[in-house]
Amino acid sequence: MIDSRWDDLGHIPLTNGPLPVTTPPTASTATSGEDGQLLEFMVPFPMHIVDPKSWVPLEVSLGSRSVFIHKPVPVSDRLISTGRLGNESPDLYSSILRISCRPGPEDFGYPSPADCWSILESLLTWIRVKARHYWLLHGQKGFGALFRGTAFKQAGNQVEQRNFSSYGPITIVHPLDEELWLTIKADLNDKPPVAEALFCDALLSAVAGDEIKAVLELGVAAEVEITHLLSLTAQSPPDTAAKRKYANNGDWDRFKNKFTQWPQKLGLDDVTAFSMPGLYKGWFDIVRELYDLRGSVAHSGKLRSGVASRSLADYLFATNALLQYSRVQRQKQGLPVYSFPAGRTPYEQIVIYRDGSFFAETSPSVAKIE
Repeated sequence: MIDSRWDDLGHIPLTNGPLPVTTPPTASTATSGEDGQLLEFMVPFPMHIVDPKSWVPLEVSLGSRSVFIHKPVPVSDRLISTGRLGNESPDLYSSILRISCRPGPEDFGYPSPADCWSILESLLTWIRVKARHYWLLHGQKGFGALFRGTAFKQAGNQVEQRNFSSYGPITIVHPLDEELWLTIKADLNDKPPVAEALFCDALLSAVAGDEIKAVLELGVAAEVEITHLLSLTAQSPPDTAAKRKYANNGDWDRFKNKFTQWPQKLGLDDVTAFSMPGLYKGWFDIVRELYDLRGSVAHSGKLRSGVASRSLADYLFATNALLQYSRVQRQKQGLPVYSFPAGRTPYEQIVIYRDGSFFAETSPSVAKIE
């Protein structure tokens, strides 16, 4: 399809690439079982859900109305690409999000799709942070194959075809389940912590192969989190001389001091003494090293030769441990934390980081050209 929008230099297109219009509706055969409005959103990124059972919808307020957010529906299709020579298809993941609203006592009209999308966008940002599903709202990177394709070899009147696929570096995370899903209702009106959103950005950069950007994002996430923790602690009762001192200018202190000295002064656990089952060993030393790397990237745009003595996985897991340390300190001090299922932690959502690649290739199929 020829995209002629770019021929008119005085016209600014609404999108990059082709602009398909909405599909004409058909006579619907779908029913929701009750009167009201049901909005169905198609989004171009996957949901990591393996539980086949129905989930309790999330009932949330939208203006003066209550709306119900239903369990997302993962969709896994194969794209039959126009113009391809072979028969391999790229992974094409998407999801269906549904939100419903019952009739009100008076007819004020139903919420618009744009109004409902604001709630769904908040939902997705919280799933991204709580479940560590770092690709949400950012595409499909880290979910499925890195690439798929076909190799052809022609010799005389014979054509040999092989199909291949590759899976690159990836952070494996646990699926979203109903228990975690139900906790999101309590947080929808708030923004996810900036540090944890940055951490998810780093997970995305890691699987995209951008090590420098991942290190920068991890370093910034670590500094934002420890600074915010100390600031909240300094502003909380009881009042102490150390808290007043930090509140005056502690945010501007060196990261090393904020990380290794100020927690104890403010009544928090020493980072070197913090432990829990399964916690990444030596995480505090790795975080300090990470911050030095972050400085190298920020000032030079590259990692200094010989500085990165560890794998990117070390820095990912150490930063995840710092976020868990901070969460535990907040809970001990009675500071705000987002909700999470009892007996579980966001730290445990990450299963493994795999930095290797896997390549698969089929046996050949040979055809004769007549």
